[in-house]
Amino acid sequence: MKKKFLNKKVIGIGLAAGLLLGAGGVAFAYFLGSGSGTGQATTANSAPINITDNSGSLAALGPGVSAQNVTLYLDNTASASQYVTSVTVTLTTSNEGACPASNYEINGTQYGSPVTLPYGGEIAPGSTTWSNAYNIAFYDVNSNQSACEGLQVGLSYTIP
Repeated sequence: MKKKFLNKKVIGIGLAAGLLLGAGGVAFAYFLGSGSGTGQATTANSAPINITDNSGSLAALGPGVSAQNVTLYLDNTASASQYVTSVTVTLTTSNEGACPASNYEINGTQYGSPVTLPYGGEIAPGSTTWSNAYNIAFYDVNSNQSACEGLQVGLSYTIP
C-alpha cells in the first residue's frame, strides 16, 4: 500500500512539474511582427518682442548731470524662446530743429545715429529684464543749449 501511494505521489509531482514547464514555455513565446507609422510635429512661430524701459523714472538730463543707466524690459509674446542678437536705440527730441538728438549721448558717445546694443541671448516666453542695458546723458558742449530745456527725449527700440 505504501508503494502505491509513493507512485501516485511521484506521478503527481512529475505532472505538476510538466505543467509548470509547459506554462513557462508559453510565457516566453512571442510573435515577430512588422509595421509602419507616421507622425508630425509643429515648429513654433516667432512673435513680437515688446520693449519698454525705465526712462520715465530717470532724473532730468542736463549739463553736469551724470549719465544714467537705462534698464530694458523685453516681453517675448511667443510660446517659445526667441534669440535676440542686438537691440537698436534711436533717440529723438520733441524739437529736433532747435535741440537735435546730437545734444545727448549714449554710452559716453555723442548721438549721431541709431546705436546698436549687443544682447546675444535667448528670451524665454514672458518678460526678461536687461538691467543697465545702456546709459544716457546730456552732451555738454559748453555752449548755449537752452533750446533743450524741458524737451522730451524720445527713445525707440528695434530688434534687427
